[in-house]
Amino acid sequence: SALRDRLSAVSDAIRKAQKAVAAERMAQAAAAGEALAQAAARDGRQVIVAVLELGTEAKSAARLAAKMHDEMGGGDAAAMIISCDASKRKLMAVAACGGTRVDATKWVSAAVAELGGRGGGKGKQAQAQASVPADRSIDEAVQHVFDTAEKFVAA
Repeated sequence: SALRDRLSAVSDAIRKAQKAVAAERMAQAAAAGEALAQAAARDGRQVIVAVLELGTEAKSAARLAAKMHDEMGGGDAAAMIISCDASKRKLMAVAACGGTRVDATKWVSAAVAELGGRGGGKGKQAQAQASVPADRSIDEAVQHVFDTAEKFVAA
């Protein structure tokens, strides 16, 4: 029927618009992450923890974390990305590390542990996810994960 066809067309247009918005958000986050990594490299910093708006798309975040690690010169450098999906109350931490200075799996696991999150991966690349408890704001949870990640590498 004509109505069904029209609804289908509108639905398709909405999906395309959502994908375009997500792609733009991803591009902006990637540019921000790369700029932060380049600034860290210029400043001689070996570790970076960045909060970027990637939602909880782990594959894209893992690629970006690896790129940030490389931008910082590779080697013993370590990069972590923290991102969340506020509508699902989910938070993600993804890390790429080289050398032996930081174990990525231990780093992401420690970062989300208090929220009941779990992580996994290999020593040089790992990811963790957690659900944000109802009694905590998303911003508070992100800040906690950020602070915990920074303290972990400072120890």
